[in-house]
Amino acid sequence: MIFRSLACSFMFAAQVLANSPAAPPPSLARAVGGAHVLADALAAHAVFARQLAAAVAGTHGELAVVLANGHLMLAVHSMTHAGDAWQRADQLAAQLGDRNLQLAVLEKRSEIALVLGDYDRCRVLAERMRGVASAIGHSEMNAIALGYLGILERRRGDIDAAMRHHQKAI
Repeated sequence: MIFRSLACSFMFAAQVLANSPAAPPPSLARAVGGAHVLADALAAHAVFARQLAAAVAGTHGELAVVLANGHLMLAVHSMTHAGDAWQRADQLAAQLGDRNLQLAVLEKRSEIALVLGDYDRCRVLAERMRGVASAIGHSEMNAIALGYLGILERRRGDIDAAMRHHQKAI
Protein backbone atom coordinates (compact mmCIF):
# COMPACT_ATOMS: atom_id res chain seq x y z
CA MET A 1 0.00 0.00 0.00
CA ILE A 2 2.86 2.35 0.78
CA PHE A 3 4.43 1.74 -2.59
CA ARG A 4 1.06 2.21 -4.29
CA SER A 5 0.94 5.70 -2.73
CA LEU A 6 4.39 6.45 -4.07
CA ALA A 7 3.37 5.16 -7.50
CA CYS A 8 0.36 7.51 -7.40
CA SER A 9 2.76 10.33 -6.57
CA PHE A 10 4.81 9.49 -9.66
CA MET A 11 1.69 9.43 -11.81
CA PHE A 12 0.57 12.79 -10.41
CA ALA A 13 3.99 14.30 -11.05
CA ALA A 14 3.93 13.03 -14.62
CA GLN A 15 0.48 14.57 -15.06
CA VAL A 16 1.69 17.90 -13.65
CA LEU A 17 4.56 17.94 -16.10
CA ALA A 18 2.40 16.80 -19.03
CA ASN A 19 -0.16 19.55 -18.35
CA SER A 20 2.47 22.28 -18.25
CA PRO A 21 2.00 24.97 -20.86
CA ALA A 22 3.84 24.46 -24.14
CA ALA A 23 7.34 25.85 -24.04
CA PRO A 24 10.18 26.38 -26.43
CA PRO A 25 12.48 23.45 -27.20
CA PRO A 26 14.02 21.78 -24.16
CA SER A 27 16.71 23.77 -22.45
CA LEU A 28 18.73 23.41 -19.29
CA ALA A 29 16.51 25.99 -17.57
CA ARG A 30 13.38 24.05 -18.52
CA ALA A 31 14.88 20.77 -17.36
CA VAL A 32 15.87 22.26 -14.02
CA GLY A 33 12.47 23.93 -13.63
CA GLY A 34 10.75 20.65 -14.50
CA ALA A 35 12.83 18.82 -11.90
CA HIS A 36 11.77 21.34 -9.26
CA VAL A 37 8.09 20.94 -10.21
CA LEU A 38 8.49 17.16 -10.03
CA ALA A 39 10.25 17.29 -6.66
CA ASP A 40 7.63 19.64 -5.20
CA ALA A 41 4.78 17.42 -6.43
CA LEU A 42 6.44 14.30 -5.05
CA ALA A 43 7.11 16.00 -1.72
CA ALA A 44 3.46 17.04 -1.43
CA HIS A 45 2.30 13.48 -2.03
CA ALA A 46 4.95 12.07 0.27
CA VAL A 47 3.41 13.99 3.16
CA PHE A 48 0.07 12.27 2.52
CA ALA A 49 1.75 8.88 2.02
CA ARG A 50 3.70 9.32 5.26
CA GLN A 51 0.58 10.23 7.22
CA LEU A 52 -1.34 7.34 5.72
CA ALA A 53 1.45 4.87 6.46
CA ALA A 54 1.71 6.13 10.04
CA ALA A 55 -2.03 5.70 10.54
CA VAL A 56 -2.08 2.22 9.01
CA ALA A 57 1.27 0.72 9.99
CA GLY A 58 2.54 2.93 12.79
CA THR A 59 6.07 4.21 13.15
CA HIS A 60 7.60 1.43 11.03
CA GLY A 61 5.23 2.22 8.15
CA GLU A 62 5.96 5.93 8.36
CA LEU A 63 9.68 5.17 8.44
CA ALA A 64 9.42 3.03 5.30
CA VAL A 65 7.75 5.87 3.40
CA VAL A 66 10.16 8.49 4.73
CA LEU A 67 13.19 6.39 3.71
CA ALA A 68 11.75 5.79 0.23
CA ASN A 69 11.02 9.50 -0.09
CA GLY A 70 14.54 10.40 1.03
CA HIS A 71 16.07 8.17 -1.64
CA LEU A 72 13.61 9.46 -4.24
CA MET A 73 14.43 13.08 -3.47
CA LEU A 74 18.14 12.33 -3.74
CA ALA A 75 17.46 10.68 -7.11
CA VAL A 76 15.77 13.83 -8.44
CA HIS A 77 18.51 15.98 -6.85
CA SER A 78 16.18 17.87 -4.54
CA MET A 79 18.53 18.27 -1.61
CA THR A 80 16.14 20.42 0.41
CA HIS A 81 13.31 17.88 0.26
CA ALA A 82 15.81 15.04 0.76
CA GLY A 83 17.18 16.77 3.85
CA ASP A 84 13.68 17.09 5.28
CA ALA A 85 12.97 13.41 4.68
CA TRP A 86 16.26 12.23 6.19
CA GLN A 87 15.77 14.50 9.20
CA ARG A 88 12.38 12.85 9.85
CA ALA A 89 13.99 9.42 9.34
CA ASP A 90 16.58 10.37 11.97
CA GLN A 91 13.82 11.22 14.43
CA LEU A 92 11.95 7.99 13.73
CA ALA A 93 15.10 5.83 13.99
CA ALA A 94 15.89 7.44 17.35
CA GLN A 95 12.29 6.93 18.48
CA LEU A 96 12.52 3.24 17.56
CA GLY A 97 15.94 2.90 19.18
CA ASP A 98 17.42 1.51 15.96
CA ARG A 99 21.01 2.72 16.24
CA ASN A 100 22.23 0.99 13.08
CA LEU A 101 19.54 2.71 11.06
CA GLN A 102 20.28 5.95 12.83
CA LEU A 103 23.91 5.66 11.70
CA ALA A 104 22.87 5.15 8.08
CA VAL A 105 20.53 8.13 8.29
CA LEU A 106 23.17 10.34 9.92
CA GLU A 107 25.53 9.45 7.08
CA LYS A 108 22.94 10.56 4.49
CA ARG A 109 22.26 13.76 6.41
CA SER A 110 26.00 14.48 6.62
CA GLU A 111 26.32 13.91 2.87
CA ILE A 112 23.48 16.32 2.11
CA ALA A 113 24.88 18.99 4.44
CA LEU A 114 28.28 18.65 2.77
CA VAL A 115 26.77 18.93 -0.73
CA LEU A 116 24.81 22.03 0.34
CA GLY A 117 27.95 23.56 1.83
CA ASP A 118 26.47 23.63 5.33
CA TYR A 119 29.74 22.70 7.00
CA ASP A 120 28.63 23.50 10.54
CA ARG A 121 25.65 21.15 10.25
CA CYS A 122 27.83 18.49 8.62
CA ARG A 123 30.28 18.70 11.55
CA VAL A 124 27.47 18.32 14.10
CA LEU A 125 26.03 15.34 12.23
CA ALA A 126 29.44 13.68 11.79
CA GLU A 127 30.15 14.10 15.51
CA ARG A 128 26.75 12.56 16.32
CA MET A 129 27.59 9.70 13.96
CA ARG A 130 30.89 9.15 15.80
CA GLY A 131 29.07 9.13 19.15
CA VAL A 132 26.49 6.57 18.07
CA ALA A 133 29.10 4.46 16.27
CA SER A 134 31.36 4.45 19.33
CA ALA A 135 28.46 3.55 21.61
CA ILE A 136 27.64 0.41 19.65
CA GLY A 137 31.18 -0.41 18.49
CA HIS A 138 30.58 0.19 14.79
CA SER A 139 34.10 0.90 13.54
CA GLU A 140 33.13 1.30 9.87
CA MET A 141 30.65 4.09 10.57
CA ASN A 142 33.13 5.70 12.96
CA ALA A 143 35.65 5.74 10.09
CA ILE A 144 33.04 7.27 7.75
CA ALA A 145 32.35 10.00 10.32
CA LEU A 146 36.07 10.69 10.63
CA GLY A 147 36.22 10.89 6.84
CA TYR A 148 33.56 13.60 6.84
CA LEU A 149 35.47 15.50 9.52
CA GLY A 150 38.63 15.20 7.42
CA ILE A 151 36.85 16.56 4.35
CA LEU A 152 35.57 19.49 6.39
CA GLU A 153 39.05 20.28 7.71
CA ARG A 154 40.51 20.09 4.20
CA ARG A 155 37.84 22.43 2.84
CA ARG A 156 38.58 24.87 5.64
CA GLY A 157 42.26 24.78 4.74
CA ASP A 158 43.59 22.84 7.75
CA ILE A 159 45.45 20.08 5.91
CA ASP A 160 47.17 18.77 9.07
CA ALA A 161 43.86 18.27 10.89
CA ALA A 162 42.38 16.69 7.75
CA MET A 163 45.27 14.22 7.59
CA ARG A 164 44.82 13.33 11.27
CA HIS A 165 41.12 12.60 10.77
CA HIS A 166 41.75 10.52 7.65
CA GLN A 167 44.59 8.61 9.33
CA LYS A 168 42.32 7.81 12.29
CA ALA A 169 39.68 6.64 9.82
CA ILE A 170 42.13 4.17 8.28
